[in-house]
Formats: sequence, C-alpha cells, structure tokens
Amino acid sequence: MSAPRVSVLTATHNGSEYLDRTIRSVLHQTFEDFEYLIVDDASTDNSLTIIHEHARQDHRIRPIAHPVQAGPPGALNLALSAARGDYIAILDHDDLALPKRLERQLEFMDRHPDHGAVGSAVRQIDGYGNTLRHQTYPLHPAAAHWGLLFGASLLHSASMYRRSLVERLGGYSTNHAYLCDYELLIRIAQQARITNLPDVLACYRRHDDQTSARHSQRQNGQMLLLQYALQAAWLHHRPSLEVFSAMRRWMYGHPPAEPALAAAAVESLRTLFGQYLQGFTPQPSDQEAVALDCARRWAKMAHYSYRLHPQFSRDCWREARRLAPNLKADLAFRRSLRRR
Repeated sequence: MSAPRVSVLTATHNGSEYLDRTIRSVLHQTFEDFEYLIVDDASTDNSLTIIHEHARQDHRIRPIAHPVQAGPPGALNLALSAARGDYIAILDHDDLALPKRLERQLEFMDRHPDHGAVGSAVRQIDGYGNTLRHQTYPLHPAAAHWGLLFGASLLHSASMYRRSLVERLGGYSTNHAYLCDYELLIRIAQQARITNLPDVLACYRRHDDQTSARHSQRQNGQMLLLQYALQAAWLHHRPSLEVFSAMRRWMYGHPPAEPALAAAAVESLRTLFGQYLQGFTPQPSDQEAVALDCARRWAKMAHYSYRLHPQFSRDCWREARRLAPNLKADLAFRRSLRRR
C-alpha cells in the first residue's frame, strides 16, 4: 500500500470533551490522501474509546495507545516515528481543522521546496465554539523568522512540516515540555524557510483546561529564557535579563514603571533590529518585511506607554513611523499624541 501524502498528528491526554469534534474536522477535509495518527497519552477518561470508534469507521485513522503518560513531546514523537507521509500536519486535541486546510498547505509546500513549515491565520474560539477573534501571523518568510525572537510566529496546531526535515532534526525536544513546538520551529527555521498562509484554516480553542492555561507560569518562564538565549545565539545581543524581560512584557501591554528600565528596553529593541538587518536580510524585500513587523512592535509599545511614559511613547511612535511611514495609530492613541 502506498504511503499517504500527509500524516496528521494529534496527541491527547484526557481530551474527550472536544476530541470527537477535532477528529471529525480532520475526516471532513477536501484533501483525502492522508493518515491520521492519534496518540492517547495514558488518558483516564474515554478518549481512547472515542478514537477507536472513529477508527472502526475510517481506515485512515491509526490509534496509538501509550500506557504511561509521556507528555506532549513524547507523545508527538511517538506519532512522528509511525508517520509515513511526506508532510506532517499538527492538530491539538481541542482544536479544529477547517475543510481546506490540508489541501491549501499541501499545495504550498509542494510548490515551495525551500520551506520547512507553513502555518495559517486562525479563528480563536471559546469552549462552546463561539468566535473570539481572528489571529494572523507573519506572511513573509523573513518576518516569520524575525518573529521567532519574540515568540512562535506559526501556530503549532495550524502548521504543516516537511517530515524528512523534522526527522533529521530529531523531532520534538523532551527538554522543553511546555514549549516543544516553539523550540522545534526555531530549529526548522535554521535549516529552511517558514511562513504562513493568509487563509483562516484552523480554529484554535481557548479554555481554562488547555495545557497553555494550566501551565502558563512555567511556560512563560521557559519562553523568556529560550528567547533570551536565541537572541544571544543569533545576534550576540546580550542585554541584562531584566532589560530583555522588560522589552518583552512591554510589547504585551506591560511597560516598565522605572524610566531607566524603559530607556534600556527602547535601546535594546533598536539594537536588536539593527543587528538582525545586518545578519539575516540580504534581500530588500526581506528588509521591508522585517521593518514593517518591527514598526508594529514599536507602535504597540507606543500605545501601551502613552499614559505612563509620554516621552517614551513618542519615541516609540517615531521609530514606528520611521520604519513604516504609512502606519496608522488607533484613535485613542492619535488623540493622546495631539494632547501633548
């Protein structure tokens, strides 16, 4: 029997509440030449029963029962070792793949052999399936690569990877239990291009019982250290951990209260951008894509600090407009600029 083009991988531990809907979303794909490997990672609910019920009705499903809990990286590596497709598509046990996901991502990967991974825009939904927001990710490979310095620039549960590359890299790292997806993406990006499609091809569910919610503090700590190490390795940029953490938190809405720390964070991003352009963007189109992404980060910092640090807010907005002259501020922020 010939190998399928795509291997879809799902790992679950006590995911029965949403698992049936997740499986059905894969079975309803417009592209049908796939296998679906579902690892039950020592669940104590009826997850394995749900998997076997679907497997009896569709031969493309390959159940894998793991008697001792291995955690996300171990369970995904188990599925990866059994995968036969040219590509692997990841779907978390509580998320949904929209019907054209495999078709669109497969077409892209076949046309772009220099790419190791492709993601997509996603629709965030709550536990009941209600839409919360649409989330986009960088569409230019250079912007996606640059974005890794600040977090995952592809959503794992909406990503398709080239299987041969992932296997050559050794799969998921068990040393990064809560960030194995981000750490793998970093290694992929060091070997091949990564990007996202503009299409919304998956639904990402936000709820209190998801892994990222239950382990958010530990995950954030690991993310901080991994990003700090990445900047040092790629760019030899070594601000203090305090300054780096302040810059990172500022981008997510929490500017530092101390003016000296805010000034150091501003200078750190300025230096980071300059060093990245020198080392990683040989083409003008790459430079433009990275500059636009950086401008948006400056704009966020300007917006989040206009009450606490008016002068730093102006400085950040000036940097944003220097990199992207046509960048628009939201109404509240424009009013704050006029008041000063």
